[in-house]
Amino acid sequence: MARIFKPKYPVMRSIDGKREPMIRNGKPVYRESRKYYIEYADATGLRKRVAGYTDRLATEQYAGQLERQAARERVGIIDVSHEHLQALLDLHITDWMDELNRLGRSARYTRNIKARIERLKTELQWITLASIQPDGLSRWLKTHQAGGMSQRTANHYLEAVKVFCNWCVSQRRMEKNPVEHIANVEVTERIIRRALTLDEIHRLLSVSGPRRTVYVAALLTGLRRNELRQLQWGDVHLDENPRIDLRAETTKAGRADTLPLPDQLASELVSVRPTDAQPTDQVFKSIPKPQTFNSDLTHAKIPKADDRGWTVDFHSLRKTYGTLLAKSGASLREAMQLMRHTDARLTTQIYTDPRLLETSKAVDRLPRITDDDRHEVQRGLKTGTDDNDISSHISKQVTFRALRPATVGTVSRETDHRQNESNSLCLTQDRSTSALVDTQNCPLPKKVSDGTRTRNPRDHNPVL
Repeated sequence: MARIFKPKYPVMRSIDGKREPMIRNGKPVYRESRKYYIEYADATGLRKRVAGYTDRLATEQYAGQLERQAARERVGIIDVSHEHLQALLDLHITDWMDELNRLGRSARYTRNIKARIERLKTELQWITLASIQPDGLSRWLKTHQAGGMSQRTANHYLEAVKVFCNWCVSQRRMEKNPVEHIANVEVTERIIRRALTLDEIHRLLSVSGPRRTVYVAALLTGLRRNELRQLQWGDVHLDENPRIDLRAETTKAGRADTLPLPDQLASELVSVRPTDAQPTDQVFKSIPKPQTFNSDLTHAKIPKADDRGWTVDFHSLRKTYGTLLAKSGASLREAMQLMRHTDARLTTQIYTDPRLLETSKAVDRLPRITDDDRHEVQRGLKTGTDDNDISSHISKQVTFRALRPATVGTVSRETDHRQNESNSLCLTQDRSTSALVDTQNCPLPKKVSDGTRTRNPRDHNPVL
């Protein structure tokens, strides 16, 4: 049976530089501890003393928990989570990161999820696993959402805690996940980015100062923020075939790609490349933070959002690149290759701003199909002394064939005159093939005999 008590300690005082017990009425003076203490027998039978709480009832509950744990350990039911709950949270986070690296998680994933856990640990004052409480996390999420945190970002923080606690449960460091019942926020908001116009691009570059090269690279390659951050001079080739060879570990898709560089960007990179640059040196020492980019937008007098509610952020430079490709006349397959997309819908629906497309010029390139133009063509086909349109006499179904002799022998003048009139109505010459068009409805001229018999070889052959 556990014993709960408040120990007493002698009150000490300093006399001639030495600490001695305070004596009153010939007896030492004792002071009672503020906390209750618990004395109990562990699984091996040894007596242990642990500190409890200032409240006796809470200390009694804690004592009962210690006794039940010792009883389970005596029969072989070991509860290893107890000592883990009291260990520092940093130790668990370090072990968790080692496990993620062993499983082959990407450096970007481990970096982001660790940053979220570290922030929650600091702001919620999580010291041990036992200090992770659902109420505090719910209040933190609600407060930051009210302060402008997006619904999607709030879910990312909640998922980070859930994944961490699930790992602790699987490692028997916790009995259960304390935040598993907290539901994700339903994402109803959607950020739609817009592309910059050419005038806005010029204004942004004019106020960007040392960040100009970063913006130019993002606008003319479509590289993402993290890809620009990891770009090294060894990846950039500024020879006769300017290009960037992206390493697989630096891209979002984990795929190595090659991007051709336009001359204007190649010239920009040549001007900023240090003479002693090493292949492993970063091309850009820093990438503008969102606050810095928003400040540049303000100085360039570029609105953060347009009348559609579409916003501008650093990733909008990638959408601007996709829109410029569409305006330049690049085919869809070429745009997909340069944007490094495997789904055409990303290229056409997400990374192309329809407002900036030159649709009026596309309409002007359509062929002329109006009635006025058709009449001009028909007037060009009129011929004959009566200025009638030949097409009115031609059947809709026509056949093309070479002209063949219409008669054998001598044709009477009357018959010849009628046939000439018929031919003038039924035949017309195709200017492109120099063939004659003969309709199925117009009969060919009939052969007319003049009474002269053609020589028959059978009449003069004695054998026949």
